[in-house]
Amino acid sequence: MLVTCKKCGIKFQTDQCGMVSCPDCGNQQYVVNCDKPNKTAVSSTEKYVYHSASYDDNTANSASRVLLGFAIVLVVLTALRFIASLLSFDDFSVIRAEIENINHSLSDTYLSSSAKDQLSFYKSALKKFLSMSYAETFMHIIMCACAISVLVYTIKAREYKFPLNQWQLIIFDYYKKSMVFSIIMLIFAVIYAIVESRVIKSGEIVGAIIDTVVMSKGLIVGVWIGVVAIMISCIICIVMSHNLYRSEKQKIK
Repeated sequence: MLVTCKKCGIKFQTDQCGMVSCPDCGNQQYVVNCDKPNKTAVSSTEKYVYHSASYDDNTANSASRVLLGFAIVLVVLTALRFIASLLSFDDFSVIRAEIENINHSLSDTYLSSSAKDQLSFYKSALKKFLSMSYAETFMHIIMCACAISVLVYTIKAREYKFPLNQWQLIIFDYYKKSMVFSIIMLIFAVIYAIVESRVIKSGEIVGAIIDTVVMSKGLIVGVWIGVVAIMISCIICIVMSHNLYRSEKQKIK
């Protein structure tokens, strides 16, 4: 009868009952009913190959390369946004110092009520701009981590080529995880777009108060181009990884 080793997973033939040893790893296991025909056993002469359910083998291999390319694009885009956030930490320090100065000014008993109201409004606008900027930085970190995860699983999947044998089925799990992280990243990208719009609006309010341009039009346009590029790349990664993780099995004798 055909026996599957519980330790290493290989299949081997035996005509004995009781304790038998695996010829590959030496693991011993108990075999019963060896005198009865095993109707469910797969013949050792039969093999299975696996294909993508969405593409032919050549197209699937090409799609894998395209997926890798967009995964790299996602990492680059999110990394650039994260680096921009790091470079803005000095600006955050300036804003926090300005808030402290306003607090000190508000404690002045000789300050008129109208002046205090103006300072309070300015302080509120600065605090909102600062909190949205911190939220923006947090979103950059999350999206960068998701993009790296998509890239890692895509690279792992690229180690195998279609058609696949039964020892290479982990590739479909890699593509599924790539799809999941792409979905998570798309969700965060939508939230990021909302946060970014709040940052821009808060910057406009602060700029109107101090009569200075906080965020230039070129910077705003660049931000929205980056947001759209991230979303489009996420959608492409979701579609392609979803198509690649679906498999078809074919038996060859």
